[in-house]
Amino acid sequence: MIARCAIGLEVHAQLLTRNKLFTQSLNLPSSPPNTLLSPFDLALPGSLPVLNLDCVEKALVAATVLKCRINDTSRFERKHYFYPDNPSGYQITQNRWPIASEGVLEFGDGQKSLINRIQLETDTGKSKRAEVHGFYDDVEEDAVGTVDLDFNRAGSPLIEIVFEPDITSPSDASLAVLSLRNLLRHVSVCDGKFELGSIRCDLNVSVWHGTKDEDIPEIGGLGNRVEVKNLNSLKSIVSAATYEFSRQSALLSSSPSVPITQETRTFCKKTSRTVPMRKKESTTDYRFLPDPDLPPLVLSSIPSLCIPTLQSNIPELPSAALSRLVEQYKLPKEVASVIISSPSYISFLDTAVETAEARSKKGSRKSTGKLAANLITNVLFALVKSNVDSGAEESDSVVGPATRVTGVDVGEVVGMLNEGVITKKMGKDIITLLHEGSYEGTMSVEEVVEEHGFKVENDGGALVEVCIGVIKSGDFDVQLEQYVKGDDKKRGKMEKFFFGKVMAASRGMADAEALREALKEALGKELGGRIE
Repeated sequence: MIARCAIGLEVHAQLLTRNKLFTQSLNLPSSPPNTLLSPFDLALPGSLPVLNLDCVEKALVAATVLKCRINDTSRFERKHYFYPDNPSGYQITQNRWPIASEGVLEFGDGQKSLINRIQLETDTGKSKRAEVHGFYDDVEEDAVGTVDLDFNRAGSPLIEIVFEPDITSPSDASLAVLSLRNLLRHVSVCDGKFELGSIRCDLNVSVWHGTKDEDIPEIGGLGNRVEVKNLNSLKSIVSAATYEFSRQSALLSSSPSVPITQETRTFCKKTSRTVPMRKKESTTDYRFLPDPDLPPLVLSSIPSLCIPTLQSNIPELPSAALSRLVEQYKLPKEVASVIISSPSYISFLDTAVETAEARSKKGSRKSTGKLAANLITNVLFALVKSNVDSGAEESDSVVGPATRVTGVDVGEVVGMLNEGVITKKMGKDIITLLHEGSYEGTMSVEEVVEEHGFKVENDGGALVEVCIGVIKSGDFDVQLEQYVKGDDKKRGKMEKFFFGKVMAASRGMADAEALREALKEALGKELGGRIE
């Protein structure tokens, strides 16, 4: 039997705006419960919605980077359903007349998933079960539990991005969501924090079983779809999709003529299984109606909204930045992928390279870019991570509260490396000193170099004496014997070994090329007559 899986994503992303979608209440869902409310958020009689244009702009940015067609006219609808954290009894959304449609998400190694539509909508409040006696273990069998409701999130702005069911594996579904999350974070549409519910994903999974490849229908022509709601991690997406594919395949294998029940399920992390929530509703069940309190949203009629200006202010996108960094700075793709994870990282690297090139004409753009990227990813990021591991506040950027080091600082260090006035070890030490904040931003890189006496030792005679001291120390007689008796390959290996030892003896202060020459001279002086 041949099985084929089709997965369609529905991703809900909270917009990074100051206010909610239809009120001036602050959009800070993590604030103390029920402190950020307006009458409309609670659906109090007589309260009316007023559209926040910042939310519209964020939706348009998302539509642009996802290559959607922006619809000049869209409409708000009421999607009716009852739930305690939904005080109005309906959600305001754009099911039939979305703000954007027909887009595409590119992810992974050339994969694509088509986007059906992007719609603006309101979020619900939060419900949390609270037991009469505190913990579950203390609750008597006949005790009645309660549910605490927090309406801070009610009315917060969302975009729902609805994909076509064209993803064919759980791993690709996870990869697509990761790429979408990174893209929305990159353009400051959504912070993408799964753990806070800022981005949530529903899966629509359907399966086809057959005996011949040629009988496999087109995507979208498979069996009944099963929706899995509110997945809040990449791991959950993979696990839920994998389980659903396995469950539906088993049902079709045992009863080929019985269609899969169309239903809504939820994912249990403890068992890594999906469990039924309710029978899948149809569009009619939600009684979609145009919202009588909201006129059509006509973008061209809003004087303060200039879509071309909005689009021109979008930062360089990750895919374009990746190509540029690999081509311009010749960075390995793995390193460039780290840099493009945030616009601030890209700007940081570009500033460092520009500063280094302005300081010194030595070194190609390729070598300068690689040096700067190495200092940022291998030295500075490690220092920032160490601070976070120690309990410091995490930041999405290498600038600001995460570190005092600037792109200009890194560029100055790279320029000095290109000039040969400091060594790589000194460069790392300078970055560390600046990051630790010993100088509170009052000292330049030049002043730190002078304060600590960071100066390359390139006096050939002095370096030869350092090398001879290591050779005569008696600590490496075995390696010296291997050098004397070995062939050219063995001696080359031993030279690398001794280079590390003499560099350590110089406390990292020696110029690398000068030290290599000094080591060869010292080995010749001390061992030349013994080499076989």
